[in-house]
Amino acid sequence: MKWLFPLLVLMLIPPALAVEVAVHEQTLAGGVTNRLRDTTGLTGSEYTYTTLMAPSIAGYIFTHWSISGETSGFVSRDRYGRARAVASYCLYEETTLTANYLPVSQDSDGDGIADGFEIYWYGDLSKNAGSDTDGDGMSLAEELAAGTNPLVANGCRRGVIVWSDSELMQYNPENLHPYVIRSEPEGALFATRSDYLRPGATIPLPSVGGNFAYWMVDGVRQADRYGRAKKSIPLSMPDREIEIVAVAESDATRRNALYWYGDASVSPESDTDGDGMTFLEEIAAGTNPLVANGRREGVIVWCDSELIQYNPENLHPYVIRSEPEGSLFTTQSDYLKPGQMIPMPSVSGNFAYWTIDGVRQADRYGRAKRTLSISMPGEAIEIVAIAEDDAMRRNALYWYGDASVSQESDTDGDGRTFAEEIAAGTNPLVANGRREGVIVWADGALIETDLQVYEHVKGFVLNGNFNPIFESATFGNGGAVWPVVVDVNDDGLWDLVVCWEGGVKVFVNVGTKGNPEFEVDASGALGERALPWLAMNSPEKLAGLSLDVPAPGDALSATTNGTALLVSDSEGRIWYYRGTGNGEWGTDGGGQGTLNSQPSTLNYQLQHKVWGGSHAGFAQGLRLAAVDWDDDGDLDCLAGTADGKL
Repeated sequence: MKWLFPLLVLMLIPPALAVEVAVHEQTLAGGVTNRLRDTTGLTGSEYTYTTLMAPSIAGYIFTHWSISGETSGFVSRDRYGRARAVASYCLYEETTLTANYLPVSQDSDGDGIADGFEIYWYGDLSKNAGSDTDGDGMSLAEELAAGTNPLVANGCRRGVIVWSDSELMQYNPENLHPYVIRSEPEGALFATRSDYLRPGATIPLPSVGGNFAYWMVDGVRQADRYGRAKKSIPLSMPDREIEIVAVAESDATRRNALYWYGDASVSPESDTDGDGMTFLEEIAAGTNPLVANGRREGVIVWCDSELIQYNPENLHPYVIRSEPEGSLFTTQSDYLKPGQMIPMPSVSGNFAYWTIDGVRQADRYGRAKRTLSISMPGEAIEIVAIAEDDAMRRNALYWYGDASVSQESDTDGDGRTFAEEIAAGTNPLVANGRREGVIVWADGALIETDLQVYEHVKGFVLNGNFNPIFESATFGNGGAVWPVVVDVNDDGLWDLVVCWEGGVKVFVNVGTKGNPEFEVDASGALGERALPWLAMNSPEKLAGLSLDVPAPGDALSATTNGTALLVSDSEGRIWYYRGTGNGEWGTDGGGQGTLNSQPSTLNYQLQHKVWGGSHAGFAQGLRLAAVDWDDDGDLDCLAGTADGKL
């Protein structure tokens, strides 16, 4: 998300607001990137984005997930140190997450262990074939050959916790349990995957299609009350290990028998529901071979058809398909009770938009929703994902639901054509621009206009008259300026000090608490006293704070009231942290506004990155001062710029 400040913005820092931003997932193998998914996620530390599972790539070893195309830096690792195949990350802005791979044959240091395995397990190339990092007597080469964990010793301790590093159990202080998800025959429907989860966590199941016959959980076939195989099986992790198997069958006749009965030997000529139609005829007609076609007068009338079944549990049918048929995923259908969540497939590729019973699903801007969360209504429902091969028509369908929209149209009236908006990655439904005095914004890849209104102060009362100092004045030589809000003359009111290379100007507050007015210190007597206050907002203050996400290395200023912490960097971003501890101000016994004041024990958690300089013409190089200037309980932010403005 980007908020753009043209000159000075005096703003209220609100509670953390979750904003939807774009997230891109891709693989990087052999120097070639392949997009896995484009989706969205909510920003802020209360929200955690979770990736897809890193897919298997023949001839390559998955090493780790990284952020924004970097092959180092962020790595999501489990408590043993190995890279997670499914990564979790707190979003603060538009992000690209990359699953990195190295060739199986690559051993750049010639130590007998493929580089990919070393980075996956240890994050570097410091180990070799003979390393025994868990001290269990097995070398790294032997552990990899045996399929055991080189970070956990093989062994057991009787009377305490019994464990072995194997497919079954590990030393487990966090009560994690292993699961395996595979298809049978092996690899027939998807690559085998495994991980550890806490009891109660949702097990991420892959989608199935093609030759799928039925699911098994620990050897038990998963079927509905009629005996028909369930295509989707939402599962929570039990308090034990679990094996989940999707059974596949290439022969259509045997597959139908397995799907409906779990028994491949059922004859196509059998009539198990006794309605006079053979199994083969029921399949050809699309009816249920487990429920007789018929009716009962005077009680409940029903037939096994596309419309209704004997239905004492108030189940209703749904169909999820793509159009053209099968273009995005295999058509799926089932019956659910009203209120149950409908299991939705993921979409990518040529996806244009979703419809529910013929109604296009769009967000408040008109843009197509990529993901839907739908509860089963009290009636039949049809959900369709529309696909379009032609990129121009697909973009028009995605944004407008109308393939005829011209590439030269400018529907948001910002002077940029539809084609130019798509090329730039901006929203053709929201005008690019700015509004001074309320919220300043531009529509880009990182922003949606969904924020509360902020006060935008254009000036203040100076020497008895209103002066638009924040819009017109340039200080010093037009270079960077540093504002400091501090009580210079010890009268209990906040004063404004503006500093620049080689100069300083002091605006003394002669108003009242909560209603500031200012006079220029024409004598310059307070200037020398004010200069040491430059250190008050120095990034060096961060050294004494505990931050869940490290502040940027190019930080220009840091200011805090103990509850909120604002850090600015050279790119024009303001990093907004929120305090989570109970620290107190003052290494010198003074409160905020004394020269050595420092919240020495507070922990801070990153909430958002607020942008002040993302586009040409907007403020860069912000240096901040923040205080509750008007005594209304909200933290106010004063920003100096790289070109001599406030």
